[in-house]
Amino acid sequence: MFTAYFDASGDENSPVVTVAGFVSRVSKWERFEQQWRGLLPPDIALFHMTDFASSRKGWELWKEITDQRAHLMAQLTSCIKKNTNKGFAASVAKKDYDRVNLQYAISEDFGGRYVLCGMACLAELQRWATSQKQDYRRIRCVFEDGDDGQGRLLKLAETVGFNVIRQSKRLIRAFDACDLGAWKARRIVDAAFDKKMHRYDPAGFKRTLASLDELGPILQDNGILRTKAIEQVCVNSRVPVRLGTHEAAYGGNV
Repeated sequence: MFTAYFDASGDENSPVVTVAGFVSRVSKWERFEQQWRGLLPPDIALFHMTDFASSRKGWELWKEITDQRAHLMAQLTSCIKKNTNKGFAASVAKKDYDRVNLQYAISEDFGGRYVLCGMACLAELQRWATSQKQDYRRIRCVFEDGDDGQGRLLKLAETVGFNVIRQSKRLIRAFDACDLGAWKARRIVDAAFDKKMHRYDPAGFKRTLASLDELGPILQDNGILRTKAIEQVCVNSRVPVRLGTHEAAYGGNV
């Protein structure tokens, strides 16, 4: 039996929202939990990549010890790699989503960027399951509880046959791995946008993707849903068009 866990990085106000997760056999997740707990300092019960990166909430004394921080991160990413079969990540930039939302009623009919990213990850999970001759409907998909739009995501996933539930992070260490993967994937996508030129740099994305280190081989499918991909989601999902807004959304280039 396989179980997949997913977590988000960023929210609807962030420049980029990312959902990332990993799938593995139940026995490997049990091994992961034991090994993961052994790597963390005794006073750290839950791993939050944001806290680790900013040296707060228990990580204050680690702020200046660069080598030790790098060593721990290498150990954590190696633990994820050894105990998971495949990783998935999907990201949507706010400006791309907002542009499509001017033309299509996606925010009302489909949901926010979290929903788009979550469904994209599940689609990749389905493709992976097919390649492994597994029935994706038998894979238990667990999302960390609390993200905005989660109810909509779970409802959509259930309509196409996914076995989805939500659970609290404090109960499951697999969410620590997803938190780390989502944080790294979001930072890489965010860095790929040239803030001064307001454009996306594909070459820059490929360069920064290499910084995933040990996670690289299982998170290489880190995808970005750009404008055309979001439009296609709208078409496939029959999202209503906002009448009279197409020219405004695309500067008159119809």
